Amino acid sequence: MLIFLSGLLCLGQNALAAPFCPDASLFDKLTRPVDLTSEMPPIRDQDSIGWCYGFTAADLLTHYLYKTKGSSVVGGVRGANYRTKGHSVSSIGISAMYNQSKKSSYGKSLKGLSSEDLSKLNKKVVAEGGSIHEALTVVKENGFCYERDISSEDYSYVEDYRCAVKNRCNIGEILNIIYDAPKARLGCDDLKTINTVFNNLSLNTIKNVLVRSAKQNALANLVNVACDKKFTKGFFTDHPTFESKTIKIGESPKELMNSLDAHLNRGIPVGISYYADFLTGGTGKTMAHASSIVGKRFNKDTCEVEYILRNSWGYGCGYYERENPNYHKCTSALKTVGNPKVYVDNLIECRKKNPTLPRNPRVRCEDSTSYVYVRKSDLEKQIYNITTIEEDSLF
Repeated sequence: MLIFLSGLLCLGQNALAAPFCPDASLFDKLTRPVDLTSEMPPIRDQDSIGWCYGFTAADLLTHYLYKTKGSSVVGGVRGANYRTKGHSVSSIGISAMYNQSKKSSYGKSLKGLSSEDLSKLNKKVVAEGGSIHEALTVVKENGFCYERDISSEDYSYVEDYRCAVKNRCNIGEILNIIYDAPKARLGCDDLKTINTVFNNLSLNTIKNVLVRSAKQNALANLVNVACDKKFTKGFFTDHPTFESKTIKIGESPKELMNSLDAHLNRGIPVGISYYADFLTGGTGKTMAHASSIVGKRFNKDTCEVEYILRNSWGYGCGYYERENPNYHKCTSALKTVGNPKVYVDNLIECRKKNPTLPRNPRVRCEDSTSYVYVRKSDLEKQIYNITTIEEDSLF
């Protein structure tokens, strides 16, 4: 009898207590935690080039290789090396091949133009933007390269005054050098700069490839030479299969979000196409972007489901800070400065006078890992496509 009464008392106390996250649904509260970050390769930095789709495709493919192919290709412990710099899939390699096969007409339209001409026409040396799913299809048809062949990671830390914007080389500036190289005199500094991406090629090999290449084909030719072993469709046999789902603006994202959760529950990362304005505190839909989702959880502090977003904005969380509007005015005014050193010095001075604004408090970035936690209520408003690689059939 005493035991029964004490049980009722305990039940009564729980019933009177404040409910846990009362506005959250029971479905959200029961979200199964998933964290695949330890199964992914190092974070990479797309910098100024719009190849986010290629970086996302490379992340998905690297995880597929890590989970399914393992030592059958690399050797040693099953799959361990696929997460390292050497054996993760090259993001730049995928993007360059995508440009060559899917946007070759863009390359032909650049014939006869210099980087200076392109700047006046507001055009890039390569096409930017693309589809994660189409990029993976190109990989299956044409193969892929490793990071050890074409580096997408450490290129940004090489100082070169031709890379004036950040006083360090980024992909866009390196492409400008490659693009102009067949016509320009190839100096040692330029060759060393290019070598930071194509680091398995000698300077002499780089020079020979560029001298013999039409400028619009220079990047593709370097990629083809740099791949130590380009894996073609025979490498995959009947696998993998790629799934892609897209919704139109205004349609409910419920199906996409359900599919996203289902794949994460099976340990499969998901590539997403979405509008990334909200990451830096914006409210519009102008910044089309691609990233990977590699985990989820229910956060008791925010009372919301949060997803772990793996971006291609490099290490640290500086890119998630909001730019001071006055800084944009400075950069616009500096476009007429011809001397790269003066440009950089003025840009640094402008930054000091107009520091960045606080980050969006709804987006939490971990400086130690560069992984970002975004809320479901924000993501579902901005997502319009998901792409996955099926990993059911393990080798």
